[in-house]
Amino acid sequence: PDPSSPLRTPVKEYEVEKMDLATGKWVRVGKVPGDRDNPEMVITGLEPGAEYKFRVTAINDEGDSEPLETERAIVAKNPYDEPTKPGTPIVVDYDHESVKLKWDKPDSDGGAPIEKYIIEKKDKFKPDWEPAIEVPADQLSAKVPGLKEQAEYQFRIIAVNKAGPSPASDPSKMHLVKHKALKPRIDRTNLKNIVVRAGKMVKYDVNIRGEPPPEVTWFLVDKPVKSEGNVEIINVPYNTKI
Repeated sequence: PDPSSPLRTPVKEYEVEKMDLATGKWVRVGKVPGDRDNPEMVITGLEPGAEYKFRVTAINDEGDSEPLETERAIVAKNPYDEPTKPGTPIVVDYDHESVKLKWDKPDSDGGAPIEKYIIEKKDKFKPDWEPAIEVPADQLSAKVPGLKEQAEYQFRIIAVNKAGPSPASDPSKMHLVKHKALKPRIDRTNLKNIVVRAGKMVKYDVNIRGEPPPEVTWFLVDKPVKSEGNVEIINVPYNTKI
């Protein structure tokens, strides 16, 4: 049909074809009624990343028009991408079973709004990352519960939009799960009265709890004992020996 002709026969339908540049073959994908003011078609089943050309042929009772072909090949892909990775999470608060993290949003949302963040955790002595919690996109901080006391963890963040998940953020520094504030408590298991002969050595090895780690001073009756002469005191966090 000649659209410029004043006596043209109305278009009955439009035939749409596609060509995968890898094959070079035109394939019919469907038809659209010709009575639409703004004819359009959604073409599905394209191979992601493949390049395609498309052409349209107008059809009426007199026959088929010359096909109108796209000028350039089109790559089959979403008009948006996954977000870039979020900022590295930082531990801003903690207790003996949880941490509070904060992070920065990705530099790019990929062209589609971020829908949520996934927080993952990894035990120091386990090989794999595992999901911890998810939070809405308007949150850039979150509390991660259910951690094991005295275990060490790293954390990372993944942003998600409708294209899919972003690459994971860089992992946080390793964090030891412990109380932030805890009054000192002495494990008295090894603090028992013993009798020794004069000149013989006696040794005590005592564990201590408390946060921050308590400072330790030994006393003999009411007098502080120092590490000197035949007395040796070794203090390390959460333990003391004499």
